[in-house]
Amino acid sequence: MPQKSRLRRLKGTIVYRPTIVIDLETHPSAAALELPCPDEWRHAVGNATKEDTVARKQAENEASWPVERERRASLDWRLGEICAVGWRIEDQPAHTICSASEGLMLTRLWEAIGGLENPQVVGFNILNFDLPWLLGRSAVRRVAPSRILRVNKWSPAAGDVIDWAEILCGHGAFSTKGWTLAKY
Repeated sequence: MPQKSRLRRLKGTIVYRPTIVIDLETHPSAAALELPCPDEWRHAVGNATKEDTVARKQAENEASWPVERERRASLDWRLGEICAVGWRIEDQPAHTICSASEGLMLTRLWEAIGGLENPQVVGFNILNFDLPWLLGRSAVRRVAPSRILRVNKWSPAAGDVIDWAEILCGHGAFSTKGWTLAKY
């Protein structure tokens, strides 16, 4: 029985499940960097009522918009793009692709996943970040995913995805604010 691999019992039979660890890097799209400061950002002045205080806070909000716009676009697949993708399949060398062609990176990753029999995808915050980005950007670039990944957050071994961020925070029982992979 291989010790290095993930095993799962299925009707009395031990089934080998290769694991593939995935991580993405993202950045704002050129179009997102042109978005004007929205009114709800500009007019978020809290309890300020004095005219000069309101004007000062609105000016501060408008001045801070470029940084906020970049942050938002790097976290939302509808406003950003994937600039690098990396994966590692168990005992194989890691693969990292940085390319101006988002479609190429997505195609290569889906090919790697599609070539595995019954894989289990592993990541940190993969359910809330990486998978929505992969699926959303694949739709935008018209790259067909090679498989549908079943998610079972209550019994990760029963699904195709293991999200360590979900497991370590007790599936929402503990706050995730400030708990990055590096902090764990």
